[in-house]
Amino acid sequence: MKQLYWLLCLVFLPLQSQAVDLANGEKLNRSCAMCHGMYVQGAPRPYSPRMAGIDKDYLVKATKEYRDDLRTEITMAYATGHRLMTDRDIEDVSAYMAQVDHLRGVHPIARHTR
Repeated sequence: MKQLYWLLCLVFLPLQSQAVDLANGEKLNRSCAMCHGMYVQGAPRPYSPRMAGIDKDYLVKATKEYRDDLRTEITMAYATGHRLMTDRDIEDVSAYMAQVDHLRGVHPIARHTR
């Protein structure tokens, strides 16, 4: 029985350490909010699209590409701290952005009417 316990601990421990930290994501989002808005709702400017509710995996991929200079946008290059973000930070802020409407209680259909 003891062996089973330890085996289960070894199996599920990595899952716990990989959980996203939405509080950290919200904190990191403050620098994104300068252009994308406090709730990443976007802005009327052409280079400030809505990020709220976008697929987390897409946001992770895109942010890493900006950080690693595989994607360029002049405002992203100067206005944010994305170059200092770790992979963990990018996971956290992307998870926050993907869920921000849900966290604020916005109905999914209402997202597209703003």
